[in-house]
Amino acid sequence: MTVQNAAIAITRAIDAHGRFIAGKPQGKRLMTKALAFDNMDLTDRVLKGAVLQRCSFTNTILQRVDFSEADVFASNFFMADLRNANFRKADLRGCNLGKAQLADADFTDADLRPGQIVVMRDGKEVEEDQAVDLGGARIDRARMTGANLNGANLAVSSAENADFSRARMIEVNLSGAKLNGAKFRSAKLRNAIMIGAKVEGTDFTGADLTGANLRNVDLSSATMTNAQLEGAILKKDGGAIPSLIQFLIDQHSIWIATNGMAGERADFARNDLSNLDLSASDLRAAILSGVNLSGSQIMNAELLLANLSDADLTKADLSGSTMYGVRLVGATLIEAAMRDADLSPLPLRKPDGQPSGKVMASNLTEANLTDADLRGAVLRGVNLTGANLTGANLTGADLRGAILDGTKLGRAITTGTKFSH
Repeated sequence: MTVQNAAIAITRAIDAHGRFIAGKPQGKRLMTKALAFDNMDLTDRVLKGAVLQRCSFTNTILQRVDFSEADVFASNFFMADLRNANFRKADLRGCNLGKAQLADADFTDADLRPGQIVVMRDGKEVEEDQAVDLGGARIDRARMTGANLNGANLAVSSAENADFSRARMIEVNLSGAKLNGAKFRSAKLRNAIMIGAKVEGTDFTGADLTGANLRNVDLSSATMTNAQLEGAILKKDGGAIPSLIQFLIDQHSIWIATNGMAGERADFARNDLSNLDLSASDLRAAILSGVNLSGSQIMNAELLLANLSDADLTKADLSGSTMYGVRLVGATLIEAAMRDADLSPLPLRKPDGQPSGKVMASNLTEANLTDADLRGAVLRGVNLTGANLTGANLTGADLRGAILDGTKLGRAITTGTKFSH
């Protein structure tokens, strides 16, 4: 069948479905799987109640299309134009809506949970959950009231003045999203990732933000009446961070949240960041080699895979920070506080996301930790070859599997420290 004939057949099937919905003669419900609607113009069509599982609508014009109560499970709407479309009570589990135009669309009570799909891996069929992807989508003024968006990706999306009231959004990714003027009244946002999101004038009245990650989020103009914030990670109210540094941290947060698709990796190498309050910042995989962080507050920060080689962290406070696989080769940590910091090995994964069975240990070779406070720190498998721990307090620290060749431990306090080889 030629492309033209296929398009004609699809149009006839859609017309027949419209007659079916209207109760007219010769109507027939549209039920199909894995059909391509790419690059078509289907403006104002009626697909209410249609079954269109795993279909492709890439770059399709679907303005004002009625998808209400339709089953579009695992379908691909990448870069589709869905402005003013109606998805009320539709089944959108596992759909790709990345970079789609969804301004003024209606998703009231729609199901946008992950969809379980079957993929081939190593010659075998494996079931896995595919989250709904709205990354980079334009959903300004969209109606999401009562929708189920648990686990969905909305990173760097634009949802200004959208209505998410009563929506279920547990573990949703809203990093870098523009949420100015949006409503999240009574929404369930437990454990949501909202790093660097813009929330000017956003209404969180009665929202459940328990355990949400709100690093670098300025809530000063948002409405937080009766919002639940127990266990949430919030932006510090400490001394202001210079605007350029804050901008780079925000861009880095977006880079992390989108796996490098947007934003930019932070490179602070050899810069002066001394005496700043960077607590609760997301600096995973940031380049901080040779940087001056002396006297800075970096408590409860994310420093996984960060490169801090040759950095000056004299009297810096890194307490409670997550530092899996961190690189601190030759760093100066004299009198630094690292109480309860976690420098555990980082488990590595294969390109397909599966565990590789390998780990990347934190590296503190030749680091100077003289008089550092390492009480309760997790230092399992850390490479401390040639490091100086003279006078350091290691009470309750976990050093099992650490490499201690040539490490200086003179006058170190090791009460309750766990050692093994």
